[in-house]
Amino acid sequence: MGIFDKNKFDSVKTDWSTHWDFFKPLNNEFNFTVDAAADAENCKVERYWDEQTDGLKQDWNNEIVWCNPPYGRNVPEWLKKGQEAAKNGGTSVFLIPARTNTIWFHKLCLAADEVRFVKGRPKFYNYANEDKEATHGLPVPLCLVIYKPNSNGCKIGTYDWRK
Repeated sequence: MGIFDKNKFDSVKTDWSTHWDFFKPLNNEFNFTVDAAADAENCKVERYWDEQTDGLKQDWNNEIVWCNPPYGRNVPEWLKKGQEAAKNGGTSVFLIPARTNTIWFHKLCLAADEVRFVKGRPKFYNYANEDKEATHGLPVPLCLVIYKPNSNGCKIGTYDWRK
C-alpha cells in the first residue's frame, strides 16, 4: 500500500507497517518466530525475511509465521505458502484484504484453519514517510487467515484489536 499524502492510501507503495496495538495481542497468542514479509524498519519479529531473502523462497515448516504481505496480485502465493507449511508443522497468520468476491479467497482462505474478520479500520505506519501513521484506516476490509497443522476445517470469527 502507498500514500500520496498522509490521509490517502494508494497502490504505489507496499511497505506499510502493521500497528503495534494490532500486532501485540496476536503475538501474545501465537508467539511468532519469524516475520515473512518485512524489512529492518517495519519488522514485527526479531527474525524476518525481507525482499532480498524473499519469504516465499524460505522454509516455513515448523515455524510460527507472521505475514502482512504486499497487498497485490501475489497474495494467493503467500497464502499457498502458509497452507503448504501447515502440512509440515508450520503455523501462519496472514493479515490480508478480505476479498470475499475472489476465487482465491474461497479456495485458499476458506480452506484455512481460521478466518477472523477485522473489526474497524486499523491504521498503518509508513516508515518511508518520516515514521508517520496514516490518519485513516485502510479503506478496504481486512481479515486474518490462519493456517495450523492438523486443521479440522475453517472457523469464522472476528478480531477486535481495539479491546
